[in-house]
Amino acid sequence: MISSINSRRLFIGILILLSLFVRIYRFNPETGFISGDDAYVALASLDVFNIEASPHSIETTALRFLSFGWGYVRLLVTALSIFIASIFHVPITEFVIIFPQIIIGILTCVLIYLLTKELFNHRVAILSSLIFSITPLAVSLSRTIYNAANTSTFFLILFIFLFIKYLKYEKYKYLAPISLGIYLSSDNQFISIFPVILFLIYWYEYDKHANSFFASENIKRFFSKINLKFISLVLITYLPALLPFLYFYFIKGKIDGGIIAHNFAKSKIIGFHSEIVLYLIYSVGIILFLLFIFSIFQTIFSKKEKNRLFLTIWFCSYILPWFFVISSGTNSRAYLLPGIIPLIILTADMLLRIRFKFIKYAIIAILFLSTLNHTVYTTYELNSFKPLAPIYYDKGVFGNDYFYGDYVKDNWGIKSAGYWIRRNTDNSTKIFTTIGTPVAKYYFGKNPVDDGISFYSINSGTNEQKKKFFDTVKDNLDLVVIREQDVSAFKDIEKSFNRTLQITQNKVIKLIIYSKKSNQTVQNISVDEYDNLFDSTYSNINDLKVECYFCLVNIPT
Repeated sequence: MISSINSRRLFIGILILLSLFVRIYRFNPETGFISGDDAYVALASLDVFNIEASPHSIETTALRFLSFGWGYVRLLVTALSIFIASIFHVPITEFVIIFPQIIIGILTCVLIYLLTKELFNHRVAILSSLIFSITPLAVSLSRTIYNAANTSTFFLILFIFLFIKYLKYEKYKYLAPISLGIYLSSDNQFISIFPVILFLIYWYEYDKHANSFFASENIKRFFSKINLKFISLVLITYLPALLPFLYFYFIKGKIDGGIIAHNFAKSKIIGFHSEIVLYLIYSVGIILFLLFIFSIFQTIFSKKEKNRLFLTIWFCSYILPWFFVISSGTNSRAYLLPGIIPLIILTADMLLRIRFKFIKYAIIAILFLSTLNHTVYTTYELNSFKPLAPIYYDKGVFGNDYFYGDYVKDNWGIKSAGYWIRRNTDNSTKIFTTIGTPVAKYYFGKNPVDDGISFYSINSGTNEQKKKFFDTVKDNLDLVVIREQDVSAFKDIEKSFNRTLQITQNKVIKLIIYSKKSNQTVQNISVDEYDNLFDSTYSNINDLKVECYFCLVNIPT
């Protein structure tokens, strides 16, 4: 018994180290945020520290915190990391802000081991958690605050594990509903959990000797678990996510505030979305995807085991809806993560049932090599083994040329620009930039000029749209900050502005700052020096937080 416990502890230690390595490898976000969502989450988390010693300030800051569209839980995790770093006088860099997601990703691997061991056995648990630890989408989402799926998936697995424990042991009667309330507050597709809950209750509480599923014995068993105490604890825990929605709906008369309103706000595209198949392949790799298909067919045509049926219902609840309804403007890939987990567990169980050891271990070896290769190719952007590399990895397929968690890229000079602007401008300076409003706000420490539509992120709008807006406001501008690759779209800019600063990396111009001041010598600065100056000077709460992070429009008049 002791030996068994020690071996399990040893495996968990190995699992943690493996999960940490694949998530930390080539992880270097200090070149700067490029996604508007990354910067927006960082700014919203820093806004927690804008509270002043007044009832009005506490009320308004709390409302902004709870009204965050992707769930306040996500902000709480990031804000906690920022707070701990500030206590120990650690510079608040991009790494510090994102690092909690790496920890959450690792803990999710451990939870998958514990959950799978509860459903199957130690061997299936080992294989499932190892596969998940190197799955491209899981690795990538652990390396960014771009998307909420990493955090919400952790709380999903935590709840399912605790709920199964609760159905067996009364001592989990508080932890299970509290974890459900937290999960509901962190996931935009929380409705999918209810079929999962119902099947688990059916699995553990259904009396097969009763006349029917709806017999009084089964109904009593259901309400003995989903009782008033359980529901009350869920609602109490969920209340912080519910309050802002109720406030805006009943007080302001509009649908706004928090994760609930965020779901209502997005328009839905109904139809059959075959691209979800591509997203699945891209997220896990071709070999794992093919094994997913085999595992689903095995579940359908083999003996109906309850644990496998449960995983199938879980998969159907979280992935099948995406084939028929997607939200406009939403990149659906990340939201597939919760539904990928049951497929991984089903696949692990299927592989370990193969009788011929050579075939079994050969397939497992190929699976690990191909999946890790896919992670190397998509997340780290390294040249991988071409026959196993995804031929569909093309920015034309997915609309952009980077994957979640990909910070291995050229430095755009955003941080260096932020240092120069903070040192050489004041709050009255009107700045136009193409790099995205939240990103600019985070590094510049002030609101740039935008139209509220085309400037949220680097990929928002087109250069033509941005140029059109620029032409309407240029007379009121003081500075223009443009990537070197975007200058051609603003070819007449030097008729009104003078090139003032060129930010370089390895003597290659990355970012250009124009001003209306004349007769200046063009200054060249390197990201190698000025990025470090930004971190050493401004990486603290007081300098990074912005008074109005949620303000997206500041058009000069």
